[in-house]
Amino acid sequence: MLVVEVSARHIHLCEVDAAALGIVEQLKDETSYRELTVKGEYATNVKLSLHCANGKELKATVLMPFREYSQVELSRTDCVTLGLSNIPRRMSGDLEGVPYIPVLSPLGYFTYVPVIVPAPHVHAPKQHKTRATMDVNVITGALFDVPIKYNDIPYAVLHLDTDTANAFDLKTGDKVLEGIF
Repeated sequence: MLVVEVSARHIHLCEVDAAALGIVEQLKDETSYRELTVKGEYATNVKLSLHCANGKELKATVLMPFREYSQVELSRTDCVTLGLSNIPRRMSGDLEGVPYIPVLSPLGYFTYVPVIVPAPHVHAPKQHKTRATMDVNVITGALFDVPIKYNDIPYAVLHLDTDTANAFDLKTGDKVLEGIF
């Protein structure tokens, strides 16, 4: 069984970029707003503004803990709203050649952060490590060669951005692939 988790726009920060935004201490002191499935990861109450040349602005939730790299993850719809084109669909951390977006903190500091549309992927318990990809069958269609990341988690989850989840009529908590994990 895979449990579906739908992720809205968010940002992962390295400590250097958090410092440039003036929010290192705020993030270190932040208590968890919402725990995520991957052990030790959580969404904070901190929202950062994403700005683009078309004058549009969207807010993105900061996820913690700090990472070795920063990245913004948007849905394709978010990209259209911000007037961004050619934003690649990538796995987290695959940032070579991706565009950057200006990110503004509540304190008025800004930096540029790479932006991607996250590829669908599965997080599975480490003890199930047997393959690198899988096909995911849902009632309304299928996703093929979905990468699998093995983590310290209690059960397998399918991570989808909002557009992909909507295309398959899925929401957080739905179950697919009964009996696989």
